[in-house]
Amino acid sequence: NDSTKDTFPTQVALSADAILHHAGLAVQQDLKAWELDDEPKPVSKFAESLPFVDNGVTISPDPSTWKCEKSGATDNLWLNLSTGFIGGGRKNWDGSGGSNGALDYYQETGERYP
Repeated sequence: NDSTKDTFPTQVALSADAILHHAGLAVQQDLKAWELDDEPKPVSKFAESLPFVDNGVTISPDPSTWKCEKSGATDNLWLNLSTGFIGGGRKNWDGSGGSNGALDYYQETGERYP
């Protein structure tokens, strides 16, 4: 606290503050990697024509709460970016794997929402 800091010599207090507020090289590099540069980012040819359905669906920011809307499965999930539908991944050739919820939904919607 500030009253304790006043009892130390100025150089010691300044050194302690510098240590406490120091952003190490690794932190600085991580921040630099996330900074936006001035170069425009290319738009995916798939994103340009991706349909969006404003149906009031809100996706939880916590992925641990996500589940397949068809089977209730909580692993191997796929999010439909057009409608917000969360479905299970594909079944494998032997029947193991996902619930096929995402693919079934895609087919049920007339293959309109990839």
